[in-house]
Amino acid sequence: DGEPPQITDVGFIESGDCSFYIEGKQVVTIVYRQDPVWNLYPIDKLPADQELFLKGFRWEGARRPSQRDVFDRRIRPTLRAEKSALPHPSFPLREALEQRKKSLSEARRWSDRTDQVDAATVEWMRSLGYEVGQSRESGPAL
Repeated sequence: DGEPPQITDVGFIESGDCSFYIEGKQVVTIVYRQDPVWNLYPIDKLPADQELFLKGFRWEGARRPSQRDVFDRRIRPTLRAEKSALPHPSFPLREALEQRKKSLSEARRWSDRTDQVDAATVEWMRSLGYEVGQSRESGPAL
């Protein structure tokens, strides 16, 4: 409706950690962590003993660094060509295992496992955060 929002409540939050997400110089989201304790009061029912300012906080604007103090905007030349020319690491054990697997596969003495895992093992693996790529006995296929 074009009218500025009317402020009706005041919130007080104590938290061990928080993150502010800013877009276009406006705070769009605040995430509080570590069991925040919060109270929300209507402005006309604010307790007389409620602190209105953060205890011990003192704004020191003169000490605030400028953007130039914080960020070095010099553009460095790329090192991509030099870094790409460096030798890549080799992993002899892995290469030997892959070669052995290839020779066993060609001799028909190697096959990847395709056996089914029991439901208890699937549940245990999911509890660890793994997605098990086999169909379940009930429910939709994965």
